[in-house]
Amino acid sequence: MSHYETRELHQKLELRTQWFSCRYEKLREAILASAEYLGYELVDEVPKYKEFIFDGPADLILSVCSQSPIEHGVDFSINNNHLFDFGKGKRQIKQFYDQLSSRVQLKGVSLHP
Repeated sequence: MSHYETRELHQKLELRTQWFSCRYEKLREAILASAEYLGYELVDEVPKYKEFIFDGPADLILSVCSQSPIEHGVDFSINNNHLFDFGKGKRQIKQFYDQLSSRVQLKGVSLHP
């Protein structure tokens, strides 16, 4: 099994937190639409902690961190059930970030270390 996580100061640039400029409600809609487009199904949503749990091509937990009402960071924790994934988890995270960027405005990467 392989595991990938994004975070603010990750060594690998493609696994750093991306920040978006929009209201949380719009970001939530973009997250759900992106997940559906990529073949993920929402298993659970924890509004108190702004976390989404998806099942699909991989087990995915998406967390939203809010700096202000219009600035939100998105982090992923993804598990592939393959012994050798050859970077598939990183590609899935990139695809999800790309989908979000096409739906809401990307503000930047790793803005609040």
